[in-house]
Parts: sequence; structure tokens; C-alpha cells
Amino acid sequence: MPEASVGNSLAAEKMRRKKAYDSAIASVGLEGFKVPKEYADQAQRFVNGEIDFDVLGEFLHKRFGLDESQR
Repeated sequence: MPEASVGNSLAAEKMRRKKAYDSAIASVGLEGFKVPKEYADQAQRFVNGEIDFDVLGEFLHKRFGLDESQR
């Protein structure tokens, strides 16, 4: 795959993640809740491509004390 295509693909994925994140945050806000900063920080790392979805999930499970059966 040419380098420009890879860059475009990564940019498109980041945009897709950003839209999903913004939508989720808005939905939570409409329900009257606020996303904790520590989660928002980790979610932003996911949007930026610094961590993958599995790492984000592990953070949530550790943070909220969920076991593997709740994954």
C-alpha cells in the first residue's frame, strides 16, 4: 500500500473514532451524566491511535472492577 494511502487510511480511522467518541460523550451528557476525566483521557488516547480497543477495555475493566465474564 502506498505511503499516502496508509496516511489517508489512518486519518480516516482517527476521524471515525473521533466522531464515535463525540457522539458517545454527547449521549452521556444528554442523559445527565458526565464522563470521568480519567476515562476521557484514555478514550482520547484511543482516538489518537496510541492504544487499541483492547487496552481501553482493559482499563475500564480494571477501573470498575469487572471480571472477564463481563467483557
